[in-house]
Amino acid sequence: MKKDLFKISGMYSLQYGGKITNALSQISGVSSVIVDLEKSELSVEYDELKTNRVRITDNILKAGFSAKLFAAPSVSGGFISHAVQRARDRTNRNMREAVRPRRIKCGCC
Repeated sequence: MKKDLFKISGMYSLQYGGKITNALSQISGVSSVIVDLEKSELSVEYDELKTNRVRITDNILKAGFSAKLFAAPSVSGGFISHAVQRARDRTNRNMREAVRPRRIKCGCC
């Protein structure tokens, strides 16, 4: 079983939460759907052998909402904090910038 946390935009009332829950409950392999309206977050527990993140995201889009993976699960099975995820993103961005080739200038330029 795998657990992912998504940030949902366009979800403003309980009806919308129910709409997402119904859309994801129809996917085989999804065992748990928890919607947090205050934070606009969605926690989904699913079997990786039966479904995947792309299928879950597609069903959310078909329900009329946009979804973005909020944080990847840590090795221990819990979710990493948003601050840790941002720090990792900054590190990855800095590494990509370090690898970029720099323009070499000759002595006459």
